[in-house]
Amino acid sequence: MEKLSSNVEQASQKKAVIYLRVGRTPGWEAAIDRQRQECEDLASQLGAQVTGVYADHGGSGRFGDRPGLQKLLGDLRRSRDVSWFLVASRDKLGRNITDNRGVRLALDGLGVRLVSAAEGVPSHAPTEVDRFAAQVHSTVAELYRHRSAR
Repeated sequence: MEKLSSNVEQASQKKAVIYLRVGRTPGWEAAIDRQRQECEDLASQLGAQVTGVYADHGGSGRFGDRPGLQKLLGDLRRSRDVSWFLVASRDKLGRNITDNRGVRLALDGLGVRLVSAAEGVPSHAPTEVDRFAAQVHSTVAELYRHRSAR
């Protein structure tokens, strides 16, 4: 009987996907492992079942150069049963304001909530202030990208 209640609990548990991204830096394997652990801890805090882990390594941070993120978004469009999109930090989405906004709008349209381990679990539904903070974060990430390219 206990097994049945465990299955019922799992069926009602919200689902989450994890997105990991690292550049071409040495030690990227450790960075991916760290991001994954942070996201798994976040899923546990949310009481969510992780149903997929997607990753991009190397290449640019441009949306078109990230097949893992594109596959994740395509899978979300097809499944429609995921509640949470987990990242270690918001800048893992990318360092381009336009791309980040596009991903956030796509997630909003699918009813999937972006949550970052670095920023913590919000206690409320996203507000205009949260959206503004995400836009500022994207702007700072893009500025960092430009400064690092010099």
